Amino acid sequence: KKTFESLLKTTMDTLDSARTDASYTPMLPRSGQEDEMSSPRAGSTDRTYSRLTYVGGEMVRRKTVDELLDEYFPDKTKELEPQTWFSKFMNYVVLLNCAQVGAECQWRPSDSRHLELFYWVLSVGFCIIFSIEVVTKLYKKGPEYFRNRWDIMDFVLTVEMVLAPLLEHLVGVTSELLHMASKSARLARTARIVRVVRVFKLQPELVIVTEGLLKSASSLGWIIVALSVIMYFFAVLFVLEVDHDIFAQHDVDTDASLCEKDMYFCDLTSSLNTLLDVIVGATWSGVASPLSEHQPWMMVPFVSFFIIACFGVVNVIVGVIVDATHDTKLHLEWGIKRESLREAAGMWQTKIVQNGLGREMLRGLEGEALEAAKLKRAAGIEEVVQSIIDSGIIDFPQGVQAKSIVSLLTRNKNGELNQEDFTIMLGRLLLADQEKLVMQSLINQAKQGDIIRDLVRDVSTVRQDVKAIDQRLDRMEAMLARIEKSQSK
Repeated sequence: KKTFESLLKTTMDTLDSARTDASYTPMLPRSGQEDEMSSPRAGSTDRTYSRLTYVGGEMVRRKTVDELLDEYFPDKTKELEPQTWFSKFMNYVVLLNCAQVGAECQWRPSDSRHLELFYWVLSVGFCIIFSIEVVTKLYKKGPEYFRNRWDIMDFVLTVEMVLAPLLEHLVGVTSELLHMASKSARLARTARIVRVVRVFKLQPELVIVTEGLLKSASSLGWIIVALSVIMYFFAVLFVLEVDHDIFAQHDVDTDASLCEKDMYFCDLTSSLNTLLDVIVGATWSGVASPLSEHQPWMMVPFVSFFIIACFGVVNVIVGVIVDATHDTKLHLEWGIKRESLREAAGMWQTKIVQNGLGREMLRGLEGEALEAAKLKRAAGIEEVVQSIIDSGIIDFPQGVQAKSIVSLLTRNKNGELNQEDFTIMLGRLLLADQEKLVMQSLINQAKQGDIIRDLVRDVSTVRQDVKAIDQRLDRMEAMLARIEKSQSK
């Protein structure tokens, strides 16, 4: 009976270990249990190089850091290209081109032949530079080039720069269509100033402002539609209900037309213009004073319109822009955190390789040698994690210990942490918003509840089996006692 109780205790410890090892980690797919066996490609200097590992006794290729990030955390900031020396050079060229357009407005080419030649040389030079940029990006990106709004803008403006000189020479032709085309080309030259928006990508603060305005454009359009409907309703109301004579000047002829007497609400167009001026505060006194003196009841819809338009719609416009700007800021912060994750995962991979802490060090070991190797590997992993914490690449909480991070990211209670777990689980925590973090916590609690219920059911089953065995042992003891008693007689 004592032997069976010892066996039962060992079984329960094994069951508890299995349950703990199978503890749930939120949304973490597993492709295998083997860790990295690092082997850089020949001639590779990238720290995110491809690696080889043993899985199921076979050598297979494991995913690199960049591949893991692209699969689980796709880059949302691809439109914000890194600032290379070429992009910085092009930004300076854009500024010079905008300065040229302004200089032509101040010092016209027609004032001097030398200025005309100088401006022509600059235009040709800028045209060549921008054309080279477009061709280079088209060759590098292919069809992806036309999926970026900045590249589309550059392409349109570059085509305009190429065609504008040709169309400007058509000013003297008699064809009315060509004459209009040449004037349009001259007018389109001012659109080159829009290219200066590219320079906004140099600073994150400027990116937040411009992207926020662009993202809010759709919502702002519908707000303008709503404001137009409101203005139309009140404009019709005032045209029909306002006494137009109260706005007439003293020197106006009695036989004058309605619009000569009332310049504010004589028809729909003038009424809309008046309400638009009221929104910006231009004609408040000119309208409010006659209304309050002669038709005080009309002040109710007039003040209502002012409150709705100024304190309602205008504040909604501000709120939409603020929300879009905040979303853009979070978007950029997400990209910065993703880059920090990539750098931390690359640092992990590099140190694991340098220190020889891959699972390959455990192959062929048994017994005490295997346990000693596992302890050495666990200590080495904690040192690697501690070095990542000390580097400041990721803003961990102050005073956090490497052992706590390993316990947070690992799926096994023995502390074995691999490249895939480190990258994916740290990314789940670092790149998730508040709602996703709460959902992951609730999922963890639900899975822990399932494990506890399974464990309770298994323990109940074991207890029933123990009770049945105990009853059998009691019967066996009673039988042995009877046998001994009969033999003693």
